[in-house]
Amino acid sequence: SFPATLMNLGGGGVGLLVEPEHVAELNRHKLYWIRINLGPDLAAPLGVVARLAHTHLDTAMRAYAGMAFDFSADRQHEQFVVNQILRYVANLQREQLRRQADAV
Repeated sequence: SFPATLMNLGGGGVGLLVEPEHVAELNRHKLYWIRINLGPDLAAPLGVVARLAHTHLDTAMRAYAGMAFDFSADRQHEQFVVNQILRYVANLQREQLRRQADAV
């Protein structure tokens, strides 16, 4: 296992930032079990299987890794994951709108 920073999130996958000391881990497997911490919106991390779709190294040798969700082993899990992501995004949008209203 290795840590990564969540850069973007969607119904089809995630974008992760992997620090240089863990970049070599990206080429070791075809599938990855990833845990996505969605903060206070979900009591436990969201667990999902993903495959590495693409990588890009920046000048600091950090890897931006695009991970595509893979639900081939459990199709029913896909709807659960999508629902949790939708809930998370709705909560973020509500919070942003609240902050905007408070700033006015």
